[in-house]
Amino acid sequence: MTNLPPPRLHVLLASQAPLGVVIRRGPSKQFCTLLWNRQTDTFTMGQWLKGRIYEHRSDLSPDGKHFLYFAMNARRSHQGPTCWTAISRAPYLRAIALYGDEETWFGGGRFLDNKTYYVNGGFFFHILRESKEVVMKKPDPKAPVISLQEAMQNAKYPMTGDLGVYCHRLERDAWSLATRETKNHFVFEKPFGRNWMLRSKVNQGSPKGAGKSSTWSEYSLEHLPTGTVQHFPDWDWADVDRSRLVWAAKGQIWAGRLDDNGLKEEKMLHDFNDMRFEAIKAPYE
Repeated sequence: MTNLPPPRLHVLLASQAPLGVVIRRGPSKQFCTLLWNRQTDTFTMGQWLKGRIYEHRSDLSPDGKHFLYFAMNARRSHQGPTCWTAISRAPYLRAIALYGDEETWFGGGRFLDNKTYYVNGGFFFHILRESKEVVMKKPDPKAPVISLQEAMQNAKYPMTGDLGVYCHRLERDAWSLATRETKNHFVFEKPFGRNWMLRSKVNQGSPKGAGKSSTWSEYSLEHLPTGTVQHFPDWDWADVDRSRLVWAAKGQIWAGRLDDNGLKEEKMLHDFNDMRFEAIKAPYE
């Protein structure tokens, strides 16, 4: 019997296709990715990485075909960059476009459409490989030049770390900023039907539990007609998927619906607890 915590799950949902990518973490320096077909609720294995994938700085293209992620080696070495932002064909990790970095203050990005993405490059950002399948949006040479200090002072969200990417991704994906509690704590919300509001309190700092990332979310549901709030401390991730609610808890993906009494028809879609590292080659070069 093991005392290890269950794997942590984070999910990226494609906005224009019934697809998603599940990022599974566990043990702490082992990650894998899986493709989620949300029509059939089947999951297809991608690849494993011994290192760190920064799930809050990752993204999935609207059509679900390309995966953007920021990662770091499990062991720092002189072979290749310490950190990198990559674009791959979902759900695999083999890069078709690759950008190196030497620190984790910046890194990662988000898709602007199916063919264009933005990379939150840092001081040591450099291009290693690019692709004609998808392209990085380059800075506008005619845009006024401002200092990093000025940009950070005027920014709505932190420009570095996970929040430098994640908060913008939430807004793009129909979450609205409800309150900013401190510089590293934001509450986002998304309506579910007419009577419910899903809320996510995004925190960055010291984690609150074993196995948690330094960026984590606390989820709750409010029944708007009565003001009743239900908290779900076990949820690692949650979102609205068409007419249902989907969430990750204790290494499992679940789905359910809501009526005036709360969640109903709860169904576990997949259990990711018993997975073990295996070397898998991507089906492309």
